[in-house]
Amino acid sequence: MRKKIWCVFLLVVFLLMASFTNSVNAAYDEDYDSYSNDDYYKNTYYSDNHENIIDYDIEIHVNKDASMDVKEKITVNALGNKIRHGIYRDFPTQYKNKTVSFKINDVTLDDEDVKYTTESVSRGVRIKIGSSNEYVSEGIHTYVIDYTTERQMFFEEDYNELYWNLIGSGWNFDIEKCSARIYFPKGTEILEDDIKAYVGAYGYSEESDDVYWYVDNEESCVYFNVFHEIPSQSAFTIVIRAEKGTIAEPTLWQRFRWFMQDNAMFVFILVGMIGLGIWQFFIWKKHGKDPEKNVIIPKYYPPEGMNVGDVKYMDTMGSTNRILEATLISLATKGFLKFEKENKKKSVMTIVRVPDKNIYEDKEKVSAIEREVFMAIGSRQELEYSDYFYKTIQRLQNKIKNELSEKYDNKLFFKNFKYSIISIVVSVILFIIGIIVGNIINPYIVEFGSENIVSMLMAVFLFFMVISVCGRLIKTKNNKFITFIFILLWGVPFFLFAVSMAIDALKNFVESSFQAIVLAGIVLQNYLFIKWVPRYTEEGMRIKEDIDGFRMFIKVAKDDDFKDKTPEMFDKYFAYAYVLGLENKWANKFEEILKQANYSPSWCSTYMLNDGVFDCAVFTSSFSSTFTSSMSSASTAPASSSSSSGGGGFSGGGGGGRWPEVAGKSHIGGRIWERKFMLFFFWVLFCCCFLVTS
Repeated sequence: MRKKIWCVFLLVVFLLMASFTNSVNAAYDEDYDSYSNDDYYKNTYYSDNHENIIDYDIEIHVNKDASMDVKEKITVNALGNKIRHGIYRDFPTQYKNKTVSFKINDVTLDDEDVKYTTESVSRGVRIKIGSSNEYVSEGIHTYVIDYTTERQMFFEEDYNELYWNLIGSGWNFDIEKCSARIYFPKGTEILEDDIKAYVGAYGYSEESDDVYWYVDNEESCVYFNVFHEIPSQSAFTIVIRAEKGTIAEPTLWQRFRWFMQDNAMFVFILVGMIGLGIWQFFIWKKHGKDPEKNVIIPKYYPPEGMNVGDVKYMDTMGSTNRILEATLISLATKGFLKFEKENKKKSVMTIVRVPDKNIYEDKEKVSAIEREVFMAIGSRQELEYSDYFYKTIQRLQNKIKNELSEKYDNKLFFKNFKYSIISIVVSVILFIIGIIVGNIINPYIVEFGSENIVSMLMAVFLFFMVISVCGRLIKTKNNKFITFIFILLWGVPFFLFAVSMAIDALKNFVESSFQAIVLAGIVLQNYLFIKWVPRYTEEGMRIKEDIDGFRMFIKVAKDDDFKDKTPEMFDKYFAYAYVLGLENKWANKFEEILKQANYSPSWCSTYMLNDGVFDCAVFTSSFSSTFTSSMSSASTAPASSSSSSGGGGFSGGGGGGRWPEVAGKSHIGGRIWERKFMLFFFWVLFCCCFLVTS
């Protein structure tokens, strides 16, 4: 019950996060649409339909060092509606992955000095002209903003280019007239055929025919005039290309300085990760470097005295995946168990004890783990959900893990888990400090607010939820068509939504290949360290070599490599092949032998065979799907108030819990349908919440 409550709690938190994020974004978008411009050039003006810009005049001087002196002369008709204390103008300083400079030289109102303040806004600087203690009189007023900016020129191979928004698309009122003069250094040859002008809403890409322009070659100046009214929310953009030679291209030092400025956050993180990498190298060399590995040669048998669980645990340094299933197969091939199915369509498999088999007769033939698993099975046990089944599965898995951990951890290999944790924690700290440092050095380059953090957390939560749920449904192989429809209608939309949220969150501060490489490097560096820092002891490495040799034998052995290629040999090592994920390769080597012998093993029913002959694909499909379905149900079943015994080993006799005899227990199929309905319900609920908050 606690797990169900926890799942519902997480879902509620997720929905609340979605609502919060969309509310934040809605508020932000509203403010952005009302008071700011597009990403290239943002400016704002308080106005309504009774106030407008009478004349917008711009004069630009492009200097030889590629800097630009700009004077904007804005004549407004103030009626006291919105233009009361003054106006403000937003100047963008961040373009993609480039940060430009912005320096105010002078600001005047009607040819007189006027009070103004500056403040940081999203990706730029805001100039607030006027005072909250003073009012602007009604009538015609002229504001002049004189400033200098750098890094506005583009230096191509054959030409220099100025791409500039003379007027941004954020003005909320009409502009009656606009004119501009762009002066280049004397002697600059303007490429008249390449001059372009655009007037229109944001995203408008067709050249305007109603913009008048001409070139004064003596002054190296381009004149622009728009005599018609520019509607509100419309931009005026120009493109001018000039011959190279008169404008100095940035030096190598300038490019380096700009690069460091643009990527302050990521340069800091990179330096920190290099330092972390040096620490990781010494930790690996001291604690994680494996002993010298000998040349691997095929081994015709697994390491002596190691059952399927031992082989899997040592091979992977701690993984218990497939061990319980392989143990059941091992018991079956040794004659203690049998797998039965009533018919091919019935999904439920039954595990049956072979009568008159004493698990303690041959202790060398059966391992302690196998005895424990055997004793937990009743005379007949259907692999379906029940509370007892859940408790027993959990107990067996815990005991298997505890026994193997006690047997091998810190004896034959060292996981060095603490160093992995330290590496991840330090990486996160470096990332956080990098954001802080980046904002201090360059307050416009890093835009990773609370809404982005929430979006990223939501994306991660949703991504893993979709992968987990859909993965389990696929593994169950319970009504493939319904599962496909469910994944199509629920999994795919949620997955795409998670991806879109992650992209939206990342694109606000990752805007270059260098930045993307740094972030990818953080993930890769930690992944490799976590993978390499565990190590084998000298004895453990020799056992690992034997396992690798046995794996090689299963993969590449030919008929001449077998001393006795019989169905009995197939049975003997089938469980080992299964736990290593090589059951099909092992079966393929015995395919002809099994057909010739008309091999029909006694440990599985005819409904799990192919025309009465053992077929690995048929068996593993039936066995794996049934077992996985049952395990999935058990893993999500409500925990009881009583805890299962997790300590101790398998030594000693007797005891252990029993899977109950089957008698009218509910089948897994009903549980799957219940979950599908609930997930579909939550999907509909989420969509409704998303639409409401959007």
